[in-house]
Amino acid sequence: MEQDSVLHVLGLVHSAYDVLTSKHTADDTHSLLVLEIAVSPIIIPALTEHFRTLRDLCANASDIQNFIRNDSRCFSIYGCYLRLVESYTLLCETTELQVSSNDSLCSVTMALRCGTQFLGNFITGNVENQQHVWKELKSAFRVILSGRDAKLANYCCMLLHNMSSCHLAIIQEQELLKDVTSVLAKHESEWSLYLIEKLAVHELLYTAAFSHLPYDNRIVLLHVIKAQLTPEDGSSSELSSATVIPPAVLLSLADHFKQNSDSIIMAAGEELGETRCVYVTELLNVLCVATSVPGRCPSLLEKRDLLVDTIQLLKRIHSIGRMSENRFTAQQKLAGASLDDTHPICGFKRDLIRLIGNLCWKHRKNQNTVRELDGISLVLDCCNIDGRNPFILQWSIFAIRNLCDNNADNKAFVASVSRQGAAHQVITEVEMAS
Repeated sequence: MEQDSVLHVLGLVHSAYDVLTSKHTADDTHSLLVLEIAVSPIIIPALTEHFRTLRDLCANASDIQNFIRNDSRCFSIYGCYLRLVESYTLLCETTELQVSSNDSLCSVTMALRCGTQFLGNFITGNVENQQHVWKELKSAFRVILSGRDAKLANYCCMLLHNMSSCHLAIIQEQELLKDVTSVLAKHESEWSLYLIEKLAVHELLYTAAFSHLPYDNRIVLLHVIKAQLTPEDGSSSELSSATVIPPAVLLSLADHFKQNSDSIIMAAGEELGETRCVYVTELLNVLCVATSVPGRCPSLLEKRDLLVDTIQLLKRIHSIGRMSENRFTAQQKLAGASLDDTHPICGFKRDLIRLIGNLCWKHRKNQNTVRELDGISLVLDCCNIDGRNPFILQWSIFAIRNLCDNNADNKAFVASVSRQGAAHQVITEVEMAS
């Protein structure tokens, strides 16, 4: 019975495709052809209903999915879909000038929504269908994702999400990947979020595509990764069930941080663009979250160059802040102070100390490395209130505790330091703990 219904609908779709293609003549320009299709008062609503029927028939029905793919008229579905996409593109442009085109755009958009939902059901759990659709229609996805209809873009992300066998191919299509992250940024689309979560676990994303994306799109990806690393209850006492980011991905992000972290120095004199500044601070934030839970990514703790670069960067920032008044200068007098705490550089120094503390937790080799690089004195020197780095005192105390945990040499070094200012409190607490 269902196969009979499929045959009937496929016949109707094939007929619609014949009508659409028969409108083409040697004298037609491409734009006129597409516009003629778009304003058709009969074909577009009919296709909408055909797609709805096929969508419902394909839901959780692998036999129907295969039956449609193996029918010789399956190409008619792709042909109609591509014609609709062409019409959608043209109408999105013409409605800027002609209000009368709005009805046609709404009609085509509705047909594409139903067609995309059908394709989503058509390929779910069916690798052959996924490969088929990717091959025939991947050129259409960018048009839909960059179009003005948020709901249609969301459905397109649903389709791409369900095409699990094509996720690596999606990553290699850098412009398509950019469009997917832009959909999340512009529309807060739930399916774009689900799709990015799936793509984010692939190391290929960071080795082949990440550096080629605009900074805004990289920041979107980092926000998703940070959310996946953060337990739902906000705690950090144990590994979260949402922790699905592989260690190789986090190591790759650590390399990206090392490659870009020096550029943050330019923020002291306003030379660094705010977007790039946000990008570097978000990379650091992800690394802080990734190392905040014991056992999540031991390989990050073994990455000595990450620790060394973090210490060296903290030294430079601390030194620059003391040379003259700039964004890295500690703001210790908070009463009546005028601070721009919305600038992305706010908290960067604090997070460097936080990362150092995380990397040294119960790790003797890293504890010794910090001492050998004169990092302990540096952290102690940061044990002050700083309006530009909220809670830097608390994170400095945390770092010193981790540096001295079960490490007699570090405890002795801390005890030998001149007892002045807030550092005196830290040294006293360390001595009491020992």
